[in-house]
Amino acid sequence: MFITYTHVDQLKSRAKKWQVSSYQNQRRKELKATLPATDKSARSKRPRVLAWEQIPHEAGNVGSDQTEERSTAPSWDDDDDRVKGEDVRVAVVSWEPHLQAAPGSLRCDPFNSYPMRSSGRVQLTVDYYTQIYAPMNLGNYQDGHGGNWLLSHLFRMAVQADLLFEATMLFVWSQLPASQLGSSPEELQQTLLSLRGSVMRKLHHRLTVPRLCCDDVTIHTVLALMAGDFHRGQDDHVELHREGLRRIVDLRGGLSTSDMPPQTRYSVTATEMMCDYAIQRRSRSPNTNITPDSTLTYPTHPFPPSLSKVLSTLPEGFSDLALKTRLSIQVIRLLYRMTKTVEKGPAEFPVDTSIAVEMMRLSMDSGARPLEKAVVTLSFVFGRFLFDVTTKGSGPVNSSRRTYQSMETTLRTLCQSIFEQLHPIDGAGHDFVAWAVFLLASAGVDYGVPASMQRDMLRRLYVRVPAVRCSEAFLEMLRKFLWHEKLVPCAQEMWERMMEQHNIPS
Repeated sequence: MFITYTHVDQLKSRAKKWQVSSYQNQRRKELKATLPATDKSARSKRPRVLAWEQIPHEAGNVGSDQTEERSTAPSWDDDDDRVKGEDVRVAVVSWEPHLQAAPGSLRCDPFNSYPMRSSGRVQLTVDYYTQIYAPMNLGNYQDGHGGNWLLSHLFRMAVQADLLFEATMLFVWSQLPASQLGSSPEELQQTLLSLRGSVMRKLHHRLTVPRLCCDDVTIHTVLALMAGDFHRGQDDHVELHREGLRRIVDLRGGLSTSDMPPQTRYSVTATEMMCDYAIQRRSRSPNTNITPDSTLTYPTHPFPPSLSKVLSTLPEGFSDLALKTRLSIQVIRLLYRMTKTVEKGPAEFPVDTSIAVEMMRLSMDSGARPLEKAVVTLSFVFGRFLFDVTTKGSGPVNSSRRTYQSMETTLRTLCQSIFEQLHPIDGAGHDFVAWAVFLLASAGVDYGVPASMQRDMLRRLYVRVPAVRCSEAFLEMLRKFLWHEKLVPCAQEMWERMMEQHNIPS
């Protein structure tokens, strides 16, 4: 029995009260059946629940406002069984149950609200999802009221849809070790295969229903299924379902133009990035057939009118690189989209998640040139950096920290190689290096780049690009690439740090 309340007035509903009373009466009958007969001698042997002394688990954790002791007259019927003058103390202790680490003694599911049999493993998984996984991902899944969208929306939806609930269980079980789930690795493997088969059968049936084939339940089921396959190392399955996910999203209206919640769009974007990692990981195996991504194409002079029109809207620095045929057409069009997004406002970048997906895909393309990978990676960092700076104090704290952590190795490598772009023939030029160092060495943003590496970049920039010693010239160099005037204070602060390193008053 699953009881939901969608409005306060339903608390007075007779039907709702009848459901609750029915369950309470059933529980009373079950308890009464386990008790002895009603004779006085039998009842006197029952354990007394109220007459006890409780010692808190940790001294000092329970204050005077939490524990209340009082002498009372007991209310049971067998008064003569009690020693006359006995002082019975009742302690009322407010407490919160600790999260269980193994099956058994878990919170029960009194109304059988879970779409699966509420076994100890299922209850443990619900505890893990609601008390560990969801709070850990709060920064990426906040709802409009500042709450946890994973609990207020997604888990509530899963409890009402057996397909999504089973997929969620599969996703969590694929991450946890067998010992934590109270089973052997072999038993867990068989359970995962059986559960995955159940999810696939129900998903195939759901995809044949037009009104259900692209709803939120279907999309999040596919996302959970792919995440579970990824954690189990089934990268070929991840790549196979990627095309299916894209078709479902297209049927919904597209990633950036559909009515999907922003949290769902974020999940789709994160899954696309996960697919890229899976393909990269799978490509290390010689026996794997991987579908290659589209080949990068480079323009030749004379450029077609459509491409020339795109170049005219790009920042000067990127336009010059494109005219020198240093950038592929795919990168040029992506920079064009990024430029238009920045013009709309800093908050637009996280909204159009398809740009982030394309950037991450191109940054890992084996056919892309080092300069293109640097351009795409830095453009992605710029979007996150601009959003974090402009929403500081109002948005989630360190909202991009998880993204930066996943790019830590890439960013550190870029810090070490960026000055190769000063090469007079193959390099991108002084302006590009100055813009890159500004993004990588700005204070207040935790890219995972050590402070020593940031100081070294500032030192090398000061020595090898003399033009940056003038603050006005430094700003003009930055404005030749992706830029927003709200970043001027950040640029001024970094320039002052660079001057201080060389003991030059700003």
